[in-house]
Amino acid sequence: MQELADSVQLKLDQATLLTIALAQAPESELVHQLRVYLKKLRALISLLGEMGLLDKEGKIEKPFRKTFKRLSVLRDLFVVQAQLKSVSKKELPASIHAILDDDFVDTIADLQRYLDKNREEKAWKKVGKKIKQSVTHCNEALCSGVLRAYHDSLIEWLKNAIPEQKDLHPIRKEIKRLLHQISFFKEFYTLEIEQESIDTLTEIQELLGQWRDQTITIQWLKGLMAFDDADMMKEAKAIAKTIRKSEQNIYIKLSALTDKL
Repeated sequence: MQELADSVQLKLDQATLLTIALAQAPESELVHQLRVYLKKLRALISLLGEMGLLDKEGKIEKPFRKTFKRLSVLRDLFVVQAQLKSVSKKELPASIHAILDDDFVDTIADLQRYLDKNREEKAWKKVGKKIKQSVTHCNEALCSGVLRAYHDSLIEWLKNAIPEQKDLHPIRKEIKRLLHQISFFKEFYTLEIEQESIDTLTEIQELLGQWRDQTITIQWLKGLMAFDDADMMKEAKAIAKTIRKSEQNIYIKLSALTDKL
């Protein structure tokens, strides 16, 4: 189906344009948009591999994964910045602002050097030909069957993980991957997955995203302990404590949503 290949090309073009814009102005929204397109492409590559339509999918995914990892470091800093602003009830110590600003400067410089040196969009264009060729061999029965099996196994994993409050980051990534795959193919095929289940998984993924943002922020705050600054450490501990209090509420909501699946 040529329409599938055209959809892949559109995402490659959009990712390339965002990369060019990001190299000039590393803004939060540009980072977010580019990460979304890269996740969509990586999810598609993974599914094509599962369907047996694409060989060596790990190698094909590599140029997208490399850029994504670089973007994630900067994205995490934007998350920390937003979390600190929303959680702290008073003006943060200047020392915390200074450390965060330094992290931004170093991370942005590293990302721009990487983008200038590697020009990954050239590699995307090369592997994009293989992706477009493979996707034209998809058919509705194969795609729907593989996605349904993936969906069912993911729900079983989720129902076991939530009550035990295990590390939910891996399952969050898999849910997001499934949702990207469904989003890509539902434009062309009738899938064997109920819309109610898709909506519930979307809500769960959003809650897991909140949990992940909190985890990232707490990890960054722990890094402040290496500095000999009593006021800074006191404020960092207070913020981390506030964040942890809301984690239980997230688990309660997750449990209720999981029961609906």
